[in-house]
Order: sequence, then structure tokens, then C-alpha cells
Amino acid sequence: MGDGGTQLTAIFGMIGFVVLAAGMGVSAYRVSQARRQAREAGESPNVATLRALSGEDDDREPPQAG
Repeated sequence: MGDGGTQLTAIFGMIGFVVLAAGMGVSAYRVSQARRQAREAGESPNVATLRALSGEDDDREPPQAG
């Protein structure tokens, strides 16, 4: 008769792993989409990568005609 602590730890470990893997997958998708769109628009893919990872692209306004 075990106390179940080991099973509980394993369950929380698996949940943590799934959350971490999902976060990495979403980040990889965002970066790939940002890089593709930057190449199509003639912009720097490296700047698009930084913008996607920092979250700056979420509220970016289009350039103002000046």
C-alpha cells in the first residue's frame, strides 16, 4: 500500500511536459508564420522573428504615410 505520492508527482510532471511542449509548438508556429510573411513582404525575417517572440506584433499599427 503506497501513499500515491509518486503517482501524483508523475501526473503533474506529465501535465507540465504537455504544457511546455504545447508552448514550444505555438512559438515555433508563430515564428515560422512571421518569417514567411516577412519574406513575402520584403522585410527582414530576423526582425519578424524578434517581433513574434516578443509579442510586439500583436498590437503593431501599420506605418503612417507621412
